[in-house]
Order: sequence, then structure tokens, then C-alpha cells
Amino acid sequence: MHIAHANKVRAFAQCKGYLAKTDRIDTKFIQAYATALQVQANEPLLSPEQEQLGHLLKRPEQLCKSRQREKNHLEHGQDKPIKRSLEAHIRWLAKEIVGIEDLNVSVRLKALYKSRL
Repeated sequence: MHIAHANKVRAFAQCKGYLAKTDRIDTKFIQAYATALQVQANEPLLSPEQEQLGHLLKRPEQLCKSRQREKNHLEHGQDKPIKRSLEAHIRWLAKEIVGIEDLNVSVRLKALYKSRL
């Protein structure tokens, strides 16, 4: 994948005489820009396994942020039913965080084992 600077692609299109801006023209000139400049990929595309691992590694942080939000709500003196709901959700989030972290360790170990083969 190559990340082209939008202004450079736009200037390239203007040099070729195209002043209009539509998705069809943009697509055409992004392709023409890449061909003319023989751009190389900046970073390799991720495999599906690498993408999945990336999502999995981000998940504990997302859950921790949700738990903190719920704790913040709990501090604002809610009615008993809402307070019970918040406490139950915080407990569930805590269990989910532990489960995801355990899964992350397992996935990392498998990836380490595969890389050594």
C-alpha cells in the first residue's frame, strides 16, 4: 500500500488539465499518478491473521475504557436499579478483560511458535 499526498495527486491532475473533482476523475488520476511516478508500497498489506491479531490486541484497551466510563457513571449517585446495572456491567467487563488478555497470551504464544518453525 502506498499513501499518496492528496495535494500532490491533485497538482498532478491539474497539470494534465483536469480541474474538475469527482470520484471517477480522482480514481483515474490516482492510478495515473502511481503509474507515472512508479510509486512503491510504503508498507506491506497485512494478512488476515495479522489484522485479526491487531484487533485482538486492541480489544483489552477498548474494554478498559468502557469499564472506566461505567465507573465514572457510578460515581454520580445513580438510582439503585441503575447503580446495580452499572455494577453488573463493570463486573462483566472485568471478566471479559481477563478472558481477552488470556486469549491474547495464547495467540501470541502460537504466533511465536509458528515463527520459530
